[in-house]
Amino acid sequence: MKTVVFSDLHGNLPALKALQRQQPEDFWICLGDVLGRKGDMMECLEILRSRKVPCVRGNHEVDLWRAYEPSVSQEMEQWIKSWPLILREDETLLGHTWLERVHTGFRFQRVESLNNAEAMFAAEEFQRAFVGHSHRPGWWEKREGLSVWNLAKTGQRLEWRPGVRYIVHVGSLGDPEFPGDPRWVFWDNEGVTWAGFTC
Repeated sequence: MKTVVFSDLHGNLPALKALQRQQPEDFWICLGDVLGRKGDMMECLEILRSRKVPCVRGNHEVDLWRAYEPSVSQEMEQWIKSWPLILREDETLLGHTWLERVHTGFRFQRVESLNNAEAMFAAEEFQRAFVGHSHRPGWWEKREGLSVWNLAKTGQRLEWRPGVRYIVHVGSLGDPEFPGDPRWVFWDNEGVTWAGFTC
């Protein structure tokens, strides 16, 4: 069964409905930053909850909750607060933001830079890092001691290679940096395929 993984929804109802029309039967996972001012947050949340979509909280749900609180019902607020901050995978990790525990709580570390990607690969809690999105989808791979960044295109396929660790940047259902960029990935045991409205 394929998995459609998407993130950075920001209340973008038209994009969510377009995905629903295109992939009505696949298993969905929503990774971070569902709330925002892009559209109807309540209807987006109703779609996610009615489909029983597993959701992971993003920095907007954690850091900016007060800005969106008036637009969300109390029932939905309790549902959002039940979403986990971590997602486990056996050997791979969908990643955009590494959640690091510090004495004041948590600190979010971006992984678009080589230094932060190296830190994430080296982290003892690598498999428990926070899951999020990327405005320029692609993947970091660490092979033979080197970390390499690869930019993904809509329709591109990445097959898992034995012994290689990956950080896969999913995409932005709400706000891709360029119109043709991928907006989600199909995730399975053999690899991922980046997809969007033209795929």
